[in-house]
Formats: sequence, structure tokens, C-alpha cells
Amino acid sequence: MNSILLLCIVLLPVTFAQEVPTGCVTIENRFFYGYLVKGLEDENHNVAFSATPEQWYIRKGLGVFRITHVPTREELYESDSELSWSPGHPVFIRERKVGIPDALWEIEPGSNADYFLIRNIERNACLGLSFFGKKNFSVLSANPECSGKEYEWQFNKVECEEKNLNEYDDTE
Repeated sequence: MNSILLLCIVLLPVTFAQEVPTGCVTIENRFFYGYLVKGLEDENHNVAFSATPEQWYIRKGLGVFRITHVPTREELYESDSELSWSPGHPVFIRERKVGIPDALWEIEPGSNADYFLIRNIERNACLGLSFFGKKNFSVLSANPECSGKEYEWQFNKVECEEKNLNEYDDTE
């Protein structure tokens, strides 16, 4: 009896801590302590990180997630173009496209109960910070390597700036 009680005490906090928040969130990187944001390049719709958070909308359907940048209503996706300095792929946002799996993500527990890995289901690569060059220039990309704090993200629930996001709740 005592062992069952102990098991419940140990496992219950982990179970509750690992539930992925849906709806409006900010997405904070564990390594950088900065936030996932839309990049400055309007033409490419790249993503970046910043000390100032932006809102994202997470919705779940059939075991996978879609992640939408609230101000632009564009979805996070992993590009198929390759990076010359990394085995990963660049990550962008774009208008929603139904039936294309590059914008579908698995969100799974990280090494710490408050953090998650964001894994693209089409390429099995995790969203993370990549470093290259003499000055360790950092970019966000999806990389097959998924271990380390640079691949772990915390979702902080916030009140939605946009009230009409219900149209994005549908799943494929």
C-alpha cells in the first residue's frame, strides 16, 4: 500500500507537468532564455529568437500539433532546403496549407518537467538553436540532433491578443 502511494506521489506531478498547453502561449528556449518570434525578413518569413516574446497558438489534433504565429496567423513549418553548415533545415512561417506534413509537430517531454521538444513529424527533426561561425552566430533550425537545452522549449500560457482564432482549431 505504501509503495502504491509513493508511486502516485512521484508520478502525478510529472504527469501534470508534461501536459502540453494548447491555445495562446509564448515559447521560450531553455538554453538561450529567449523567445521564438517571427524574424525580421518579411520576404522569407523566417523565425528567430528574441528577448521580447510573441504569441503563438498551439492546437492538437490526432496526436500531432500545429503551431501558429498569432500576429500573422502563419504556421510554423520546417523547410526542405538544406543548411550548408548544419545537418538541419531552416524553419519558417507561412499561410496554412492542408495536407502537407512539414507543419505538423510532435511535442514531447524534455529532460526537465517544464520543457518540451518540438519535433517535426515529416523530417523527425527538433526545433532548436544552431550555432556557427567564429562569433557563434545563432539561428533557429530543425535538426536531427534532439538532445541538449538548445532543443528544449517552455510554453507559457497567455491571454490571446486575437480573439478569433477558433477557425484554427480544426485538424486534418
